[in-house]
Amino acid sequence: MKRDLYAEVSARIVAELEAGAAPWVKPWSASPGANTPCNAVSNRPYSGCNVILLWMAQAAGYRTPRFLTFKRALELGGNVRKGQRGTKVYFVKQLQVRDQGADDSSSTRLIPMMRE
Repeated sequence: MKRDLYAEVSARIVAELEAGAAPWVKPWSASPGANTPCNAVSNRPYSGCNVILLWMAQAAGYRTPRFLTFKRALELGGNVRKGQRGTKVYFVKQLQVRDQGADDSSSTRLIPMMRE
């Protein structure tokens, strides 16, 4: 059975709301641009639903708004404390797909694609 990633993201946000936490409230001081969740290596800011999901992770105990994968941490000589759990982020983009059965080569449509 195919996983519904959109439903998983929505369920995480709803669970936080039901627990009494507003996931859009920043858990750190508001200095412009400096505290936006970003990749710890490239400093590229996260966008879309990932911003809210990473704010929720910070409210749960992460001290800085900088994130990276477990594998990347090991490559850079870092480590992860035993028992620590990560948080999921999602890659979202629009795919341009040609319509099958259409004779016109310009007949395309955009479909959303999302993966963990």
